[in-house]
Amino acid sequence: HGSQRQPGKRTVQELVEDAAAKLTPHSVPPTVVFAGRTDAGVHSIANAAHVDLERLDKHGNRLPAFSEGELMNALNNFVGERCGIVSARRVHKGFHARHSARVRTYVYQIRCPKSPREARAQALLRVDCCGSLMRRGGGRVPLPLS
Repeated sequence: HGSQRQPGKRTVQELVEDAAAKLTPHSVPPTVVFAGRTDAGVHSIANAAHVDLERLDKHGNRLPAFSEGELMNALNNFVGERCGIVSARRVHKGFHARHSARVRTYVYQIRCPKSPREARAQALLRVDCCGSLMRRGGGRVPLPLS
């Protein structure tokens, strides 16, 4: 379904936001912002995100912030097995995952069918695969992005 929240679909954003909301039950529900997005069927490894969390007790009094390790472990406790938080860092107030990102790296893996039968059995991106180019590039071919 992609990473961003969508009505009626379970997404990574929803998993992380729901987990963060469980950690801050007396606060405004948090919104997670990712550095990039993924489309349905696309996987992301190490996608950076940010979330503003304010810990309050049931009377509205501020509680101490989570340590980085506590936050990572607590979020992982709630996101489930198909999603994972690999690190957490405290950042300055003006940090924004999308706008503050310095580098984004995209790797496109294209699987070329070995036979017509295999081609029919899979929904594949229609590209003219050049075997020698793929072999020289170790299975990686740079694609121009617009």
